[in-house]
Amino acid sequence: MKSKTMMTIGCGVGLLVLMFNLGINAQQAGPVDQLQRVGVVSVMSVIQNSQANAKHIAALNVEQDKMIREQTKEEDDLQAEAKVLNTMINGTDDFFKQKLKVFNKQAALQAKTEYNKQYLQAKDMKWRSQLYKNILAAVSKVAEAKGLTMVFERTEPAFPIPSEGFAVTVSTHKLIYSKGCVDMTADVIAEIDQ
Repeated sequence: MKSKTMMTIGCGVGLLVLMFNLGINAQQAGPVDQLQRVGVVSVMSVIQNSQANAKHIAALNVEQDKMIREQTKEEDDLQAEAKVLNTMINGTDDFFKQKLKVFNKQAALQAKTEYNKQYLQAKDMKWRSQLYKNILAAVSKVAEAKGLTMVFERTEPAFPIPSEGFAVTVSTHKLIYSKGCVDMTADVIAEIDQ
């Protein structure tokens, strides 16, 4: 019975030693394995290099050019009405009717100019918000496919940094070094552009 107990104790100690050694080996291999499970992505690179965003910008520019052409035509019409006003005798009924016409066209042109500006800004902001949501979804999908457990944003700041933007750049640029991490920027761009 003593030999059975001794044998059980010996096996238990051997098992503990083996588990201890495996634990040390796992800890030694851990940091490398952990780094391979961390991804990085440059969101600004995705935005700047994705075809989806390029198409949006092109479409927005076409729309803006159309608005500018319409606005230029309205400005030309306003100038023509102002020239007619300059040929009229001040104080007459026709003069004041023409003056009202000029003022109405000026007000309409100013309102339309402001409307167009706000419309384009709102449309672009809506796109940017949707694009960012799409980027986050693409990051999740690519990270999952690659077996990553964590993904950091790694956009490098543009140098030289203007003095008025220095504090913001330093406070928002959080990832300083990422050697050994999986760069998934190209994969995210491909996912966005599908």
